[in-house]
Amino acid sequence: MKKLLSLFMALVMLMSVLGAGSSVYAANSKTVDAQIKGAANYLLENVSDFTVESSADFLMIIRSGVNVSKYKNGYVNSVKSTLQANSGKLAFTSTSWEEVNGNWVSTTTTVEDFCLTASAILCLKALGYNPASFYGYNLNTYFAGMDFTASNSNPYQYRFAIEVADSTLAKKIINSYISSYYVMGSGMNYWGYSCDNTSNFVTAIAPYKNDYKKYVDDAKKVIQSFTKSNGAYCDEVYSTEVNADSTATALMAYASLGELSMAEKYYNWLVNGFSGSKTGVFTAYGSDNAYATKDALLALECYKTALDKNAAEIAKQTAAFKKQKTSLTKLTAGRKRMRVVYKKLSTASGYEVMYSTSKKFTKKTTKTVNVGYTKAGTYTFKGLKAKKKYYFKVRAYKVIGGKKVYTSWSAVKSKKTK
Repeated sequence: MKKLLSLFMALVMLMSVLGAGSSVYAANSKTVDAQIKGAANYLLENVSDFTVESSADFLMIIRSGVNVSKYKNGYVNSVKSTLQANSGKLAFTSTSWEEVNGNWVSTTTTVEDFCLTASAILCLKALGYNPASFYGYNLNTYFAGMDFTASNSNPYQYRFAIEVADSTLAKKIINSYISSYYVMGSGMNYWGYSCDNTSNFVTAIAPYKNDYKKYVDDAKKVIQSFTKSNGAYCDEVYSTEVNADSTATALMAYASLGELSMAEKYYNWLVNGFSGSKTGVFTAYGSDNAYATKDALLALECYKTALDKNAAEIAKQTAAFKKQKTSLTKLTAGRKRMRVVYKKLSTASGYEVMYSTSKKFTKKTTKTVNVGYTKAGTYTFKGLKAKKKYYFKVRAYKVIGGKKVYTSWSAVKSKKTK
């Protein structure tokens, strides 16, 4: 039975290191989506099934958007049979070894993993099942009653538990997470300190970044300490060379925080420095590498989510601004000049005034002036023809996502110059 890279994260980490107002960013969501699907398909090349124990990997594949129908029944049956065999618990046997009088002795125990349980809940939701009523089992209630101080859960997967939990429980989990793993000034301690560790920590607590701002700010400084001019490296022990895995986890952290300007830097470093033989495949030591591609896939999924959220916010702001209306409130004539007073909008970046000697605003008689932003909401047009009737209208604009968005033109007002 083949599973997708379900190794201990310590080994994964070791192998990998060896191997605002809304804005528009260079990365295109469609391009990132193509990379996501390319990565997922590459990782699935030798995968025959997924079980409950590989829930985190399966969730990553589900969220990539590729077709997972061939794996669905096997996975669901695995969750179901595990619950039935353990009286409604997602419990597993774990073997540990210790040296006793010069001999290695194994101990087998049954363990429950709240991070794995959370990832299973998320998988079932994504597959269309209700975790609160899954073949007679309420996985939500089961999860809420688990021991969140247990050390058998993988700290790289705390993000799943935090995602599943309500806000009160999530903060309880985060507090335990910080107490167990985080050291201010050094980052997350999991087999040592590294960019990868701390980036995963940031990703996990990102939904509550405002509540844990001092830890987020500290963690970002740690990530920066592992960043060079062309990407990120793991740590000061195993590798100080920039690599795809560390660059990807840093991308994941900043994308999860919604800090797209920083995320874009790591994205560009990842794609420009470590792209492999196919779209979405990434390298270690110049060769296509599954570990690098897996970390990249996780990061790209977070990045696309952030890009899509940013695009949605831009669309929302654009629609809201376009609905606003400005108007000309007064025209004051002078000798060969006209003073225009217009209604200001609190959210506008500036204004444009169109004026013409033609009521129909014909092309040859019409000019448009960007009057920018004025505190008083007035602008004086000079050099006009004396004793000539002029027609005026105004519209406001706002820079949203790097582009000017306009309101509709106001009603027309006219007056003769002196």
